[in-house]
Amino acid sequence: MPTISDVQESVKAANDRLDPLSDTEVYKSSVHLSQASFFDLPTESDADLFDFIYDYTFFCALDPSLREEWANKISSLLKPGGELCALIYPILPREGGPP
Repeated sequence: MPTISDVQESVKAANDRLDPLSDTEVYKSSVHLSQASFFDLPTESDADLFDFIYDYTFFCALDPSLREEWANKISSLLKPGGELCALIYPILPREGGPP
């Protein structure tokens, strides 16, 4: 399992690879990589919000007790009129948490 320092090194390496592309129009303001907890992502300004969020099985992997918090956070991260695309495996009632 990766450690926090592994993740931080990976984010730094990815940002270093993006730096030479920062002069191109596509990457100028649209790409930023960082390491953070989903539930701690900021929502204070429009720059913090998203037009589109793609969730590939994150929701269904959460402990069921966190799902309402996930919904509230996703809601707060979307710009007005923004869209969420969530790919979720069937969630069946069962003991022991996520699938």
